[in-house]
Amino acid sequence: MRILATVLICNVVLGAAMALYLVLIWHKYKGTVAEHGWNTDCADPICNNMWLLCFVPLLGIMYYLVAGETIGKLCSITKEKANGTVTVSYGPLAFHYAEGE
Repeated sequence: MRILATVLICNVVLGAAMALYLVLIWHKYKGTVAEHGWNTDCADPICNNMWLLCFVPLLGIMYYLVAGETIGKLCSITKEKANGTVTVSYGPLAFHYAEGE
């Protein structure tokens, strides 16, 4: 029982840290994303309670990595240059963020 409680507490602490970091990074770079022509309502990684995925053990880490790298790519490339699509790859896994015109 003690091991289960420790694992649960570690999961909650790690999930909260990842969610807080996504919130802080998003608020820091939201203006830059908007300057590059991206829709900040669609690109927001914390909208629609998506931050709750940070508390799901393995899925949370993957969401954290993909969302963080996507924010970085949205800050570095304009929407016109990227043709409205950004791809984040981790080995054979590829995640796409596409924005319609």
